[in-house]
Amino acid sequence: MRRKVLSFLKNDWQFIAALLAIYICVTGLFVYGSVCDLDLALGSYSPSSALGRFVAGFGMMPLYITMFVVGGLAAVMKLSKKAYVRIIQWVVAVALYALAIYLGTVNGIDYRSGYPLAATFAVMALSAILSGGLTYYFCRNVSGKALLRASVMLAAILLAEYAIGEIVKPLWSRPRPYLLFELGDTGYFLSWFQAGAGKALMAKVDTSLLLDPEDLPMYFESFPSGHTSHAALLIPLLGIMLSLKPFTRRFAYLGAVLGFGYALLVAYGRMVMGAHYLSDTMAGLCLTFLVYLAAMFTDAALRKDISPMTEGKR
Repeated sequence: MRRKVLSFLKNDWQFIAALLAIYICVTGLFVYGSVCDLDLALGSYSPSSALGRFVAGFGMMPLYITMFVVGGLAAVMKLSKKAYVRIIQWVVAVALYALAIYLGTVNGIDYRSGYPLAATFAVMALSAILSGGLTYYFCRNVSGKALLRASVMLAAILLAEYAIGEIVKPLWSRPRPYLLFELGDTGYFLSWFQAGAGKALMAKVDTSLLLDPEDLPMYFESFPSGHTSHAALLIPLLGIMLSLKPFTRRFAYLGAVLGFGYALLVAYGRMVMGAHYLSDTMAGLCLTFLVYLAAMFTDAALRKDISPMTEGKR
């Protein structure tokens, strides 16, 4: 056991350092947001921002790309020569591709992003083709067992972060920043730790002042940021896929850093649009990050391998 620990620390120190640095940055920004959320929201609000509109429409792309990759893995992995197994794999693949294209197209035409249906569909169709092609090219020489493990991990991470976020948001009921701006009343600001307090405020809202009065509950689903948690899926996606081969495994830490950078960009875009406070975005990022860590070490424990990477060195 001691030898495995030392080997892990020696071979994957860059990956460990990257994850630690991400954790420190997210924690620091979350604490900063806890103190300065309202001031940051007032200073950054710009609903006509091109970045904000892009993030509103396409910020969640890592969610859909992860679905494409899992579907691609289901199609390319060689689990059995039996016809019914291959049929099941392709049914799963097609279903995931169709669902991802549908969700990305529908969510992309959010009224705050302003993108037309044709544009969002074109982006999703192109993303599906590129994701499928890259998945096939990258994974064609990888064992079916390794691909199965990677697909299960990615699917588990995606489902866990999505489910947790969707359950927490309505229960926490934190008002979004743009509620304050549309009502012209900062009295609707609540700190992230005032969980559930938004339910009492919801009944007081004059819906005639809202841009989207029929979607009032959405105005009270600020914590945590779903766009940011979905954007942060790029961290496990790149980390797991790069660790499938010995040559690319050494760059897994770069995947984590790139994924973190993209999540920060999406977080800023959501703040600019007034959709979330800084603490909301960091909570969403932290949610996916912690789910990723839990998945990695669960995988390592089940394999009795100290390394949390998908394909450890043998």
